[in-house]
Amino acid sequence: MEMEELKNEFILDCKVRNLAPRTVRNYERQLSCFLRFLKEAQKVEDLEGLKSVHIKQFRKTAAASMGTRKACSGD
Repeated sequence: MEMEELKNEFILDCKVRNLAPRTVRNYERQLSCFLRFLKEAQKVEDLEGLKSVHIKQFRKTAAASMGTRKACSGD
């Protein structure tokens, strides 16, 4: 299954559970950032290619650029 489909399904579930709009927007923004990182920096485009090391690398990159929006440029 494609990552974008999974993101959309998760966001829909958040809306169905009636989460606050701001929370949903934040989840959507963060997931978009993560998916962009996976695609551009790690060349991962589907769930089958995702490894725990990719998540750790994203967290490291995000922490290093905290407050600079560098990790999520384009948002």
